[in-house]
Amino acid sequence: MRTIEVKLLTYNELSQKAKEKALKDYQCSAEYFWLNEGLETIKKGLSLFDYYLKDYSIDLINGYSNIKLESHHYENAVEELTGLRLAKYIYNTYYWNIYKLLEFRKGSKVRRSRIMVSRIYEYTGYCADEIFLDEVHRFIERPDSRNFIELMMDCCGAVISDMCKDYTYQLSEEYFREHCYGNHYEFYEDGQMA
Repeated sequence: MRTIEVKLLTYNELSQKAKEKALKDYQCSAEYFWLNEGLETIKKGLSLFDYYLKDYSIDLINGYSNIKLESHHYENAVEELTGLRLAKYIYNTYYWNIYKLLEFRKGSKVRRSRIMVSRIYEYTGYCADEIFLDEVHRFIERPDSRNFIELMMDCCGAVISDMCKDYTYQLSEEYFREHCYGNHYEFYEDGQMA
């Protein structure tokens, strides 16, 4: 039997070359932590407007996505609406999916306004819910030439763009340093994780 002593270092104690190796090893094996939540946001957001995600492919590193949507509830006439007519259609048809009555609380008493409303941002609990619905709210406030499918695609695109930015940060040296510190990771002198 023999005993081998190995020196373990924190990320901050590594040499610059070892830090680069540790970061590269991490980047090669890292998965985006919030991918399932982001996809759930897209699926639930589309379902609020009677669409569903038929097929998709997403490349978070290069920012490429290919999304196909489908809906069985619409006639072509609705999908071809644009501008103010589409904004009014969304407002009249999906009002309670994107707005809620304001609530006032005093102690245990809750009162709901009959006049004032606020925007709904949470339907899955993930922060990208707000990003998806912001596109719809902006469209209602300032209608443009997009049709319904283009608007839904832009909503999905906004969420995917945010996921790409978040994943880029997740692969950064700054994030990796904080991740190693928070999880008490230790490394061999050459930068390999222990």
